Amino acid sequence: MEELISLLFALLILYWIAKGTILLFQRHNTLLVVAYVVFIFPVAFIHAFFLGIFGKSQEELLRREAQQEAKRQILIEEEKNKLRG
Repeated sequence: MEELISLLFALLILYWIAKGTILLFQRHNTLLVVAYVVFIFPVAFIHAFFLGIFGKSQEELLRREAQQEAKRQILIEEEKNKLRG
């Protein structure tokens, strides 16, 4: 039973690390991420782990960016209307 719990815990940690590594590759230049992992592996490993746990997915980042752009466009339209009228 202890072995099963240890295995599940290890798989969960590996999942988070893999997810974080994928997020790193999505957010940054591929060569930069490879250099980051090669030259400072412990920091990159921990960074990928925490990014896997707490990081936002690419879809969430795009949605937030789209919402901010929509707000910006609304403000621009309001300013144009103020200048016209």
